[in-house]
Amino acid sequence: LKLRSFAALKRGDRAAAARWMGAIPATSPLAAAARATRGRLLLELFRAREAESALREALRIEPGLMEARRLLIAILGLEQRREDFERELDQMLDAAEATRDPALILEVLRLMTPGVPVIPFDTLSKTTDEGWILRQCLAHDPDDPALRPPLARFHRLRGENEAAHAVLDPWLLQHPDDFTARLEWIEVALDEGEYAAISPWMEAI
Repeated sequence: LKLRSFAALKRGDRAAAARWMGAIPATSPLAAAARATRGRLLLELFRAREAESALREALRIEPGLMEARRLLIAILGLEQRREDFERELDQMLDAAEATRDPALILEVLRLMTPGVPVIPFDTLSKTTDEGWILRQCLAHDPDDPALRPPLARFHRLRGENEAAHAVLDPWLLQHPDDFTARLEWIEVALDEGEYAAISPWMEAI
């Protein structure tokens, strides 16, 4: 299976390589590294939800696998999922303190310093912005609820409220109880001064 994965990578077929990596049995000594590689490949294919699942599986098999932890933190930073992000950082800090690795401790502290979810250095492409990555992920999985709020936030912070509405409004028509998406919609409405529109939702919150 590992050879099939490498063959697929050699011919540039990341989707096939990811499938073969996922087929390696969980009992194999290669299982954790294979799941981490699968997660990286799926993220490169903008399949964020599947990538997260593969990375969490890798960490269930081998909790100390920092490659998987960094990539998982990158996804959580990209999606601005603060609680999950902080939980994974705590796990990373515990591992750093257990191994007394000063470079890893410093990396965790740098990730904690901004006070908001951020993307670890050298985990996602440096040539594209977060909005572009989120748009690609959403195109591949339009039903992933974790993608719309951060993409709308990306547009809102750049004054692109119309684009933010285009991301949120159709989703909220079908999923009116999506609290995270609704909060971002309220932020957009506040930026626009649409206080009457948000009043019923503020009362509910």
